Amino acid sequence: MTAALAVTAMAAPAKAALVEWTLKNGVFADGGVAVGSFTWDSELNAVLDWDFATSGGNTGTFAPQVYDDSSSGSGMLIISDALLFFQEQGPGLPRRDLRLYVGAVDLLDTPVAQLFLVDSVWAVNGLDEDFNYLPSRRPVASGTAWLSALAPVPLPAGLPLLAGALGLLAVLRRRR
Repeated sequence: MTAALAVTAMAAPAKAALVEWTLKNGVFADGGVAVGSFTWDSELNAVLDWDFATSGGNTGTFAPQVYDDSSSGSGMLIISDALLFFQEQGPGLPRRDLRLYVGAVDLLDTPVAQLFLVDSVWAVNGLDEDFNYLPSRRPVASGTAWLSALAPVPLPAGLPLLAGALGLLAVLRRRR
């Protein structure tokens, strides 16, 4: 009976809830660049971890910056179910923001090769960096930045059944 339940549970289709998104072509109007990625949990509608870096361009205003979930001054918000708002603030420093506007977070549930960022009041041309609020803001060029995610490799459908059958054979063999 236990083996039959195990086989049934293992035969249920596996669903990958995590999608790794990578920022592509994040070139700011001042020549600076943004690179990085984040992991999206489609079941929780949440960003689990992130790692971005900006550099180059107007370094007088925008010194190189790392946005990641490991530092004590980091934060991440989802605003209006469309804006991913990554924040970084060192001790005694003003907050710095990196904003990605996707249009709707539900679009992050399904991996695609190109998910273009959308222009908004929150993120000019879909991606911008803000230092100490306006006027220190730098957007990317219109229509250039996008997110990319590879589809997760699905588990072969017969593998759980095979594992369950082998487990059942092992149980039956022990009984002899």
